[in-house]
Amino acid sequence: MGSSETEAKLEVIQKFEKSTTKSSDTADEEGINILITGFGPFRDHVVNASWEAVKLINPDGIPWPPNIPRGTPLNVTFCQLEVAYTTVNTHVPDLWAKNKPHLTVHVGVSGIAKAITLEQYAHNGGYCSPDVRECVPDNNMCVKGGYELLQSGFNMADIVNKLNIASQTTGVRAELSHDPGRFLCDFTYYRSLSINKDRTAFIHVPPLGKPFTAEEMAVAITICVSEFLRQLQGKGMLVMDVTTNG
Repeated sequence: MGSSETEAKLEVIQKFEKSTTKSSDTADEEGINILITGFGPFRDHVVNASWEAVKLINPDGIPWPPNIPRGTPLNVTFCQLEVAYTTVNTHVPDLWAKNKPHLTVHVGVSGIAKAITLEQYAHNGGYCSPDVRECVPDNNMCVKGGYELLQSGFNMADIVNKLNIASQTTGVRAELSHDPGRFLCDFTYYRSLSINKDRTAFIHVPPLGKPFTAEEMAVAITICVSEFLRQLQGKGMLVMDVTTNG
């Protein structure tokens, strides 16, 4: 791949990076900072359901975390990631450094998913499938010297249960998974978990129309975000007057 094509792909990533509710080039240390990512096209997914759902999320529709004063800034950053190992390996840490998120939620599409699927674990090795640049990571690994398996600090089973209760209204069912698939979804999840496992989550969505619309999936993701915030609040991890996130 030539340098001009690489620069064009990186430009696309920057194009879709935006803050809503309160615009800022850096993290707001007095607010709740949320980072939500989806992925760009790859293979048969010319239109990636993850990004189609993510870009429909309305930050004003995220239910407020308990015991957080009303009016506290809610700063939500959306970013589309290229389905490429090198891009993820460099851009994801940059997003953490820039946005200082209290919560990071990665969303990806799974061709075999029939429900909204919350992932509990991510793998460090076994990345043998080429990305959109026809590349694989060095040693087929995400983080050199990292643990083989990392677990999110969120109780995904509890959120799956809440989504399935809500499905009586939303029509969107949820499932729990322990294997994100050893491609860019798994790789991205591990990369963020290696930065902060207590503030990172991953959600797999089915392809568009199989069976859910992008709007229905956006509603389900919004419920997940609210529940992630609720769990963080329950652990005392939504402290508004600190400059770093523990």
